[in-house]
Amino acid sequence: MDGILSVLLDIFRQPSVIVALISFIGLAVQRKRFSDILQGSIRTLVGFLV
Repeated sequence: MDGILSVLLDIFRQPSVIVALISFIGLAVQRKRFSDILQGSIRTLVGFLV
């Protein structure tokens, strides 16, 4: 259990993941298609990393 929690905490400590999650939520609230939500979130994640 500690291992899973540790991995999740490591993932969510990355700023790019947090920004992509915010993007995901925002697109979902706008009721976009699921493909648009994924595409927008991935673009945000990659753009933030670059």
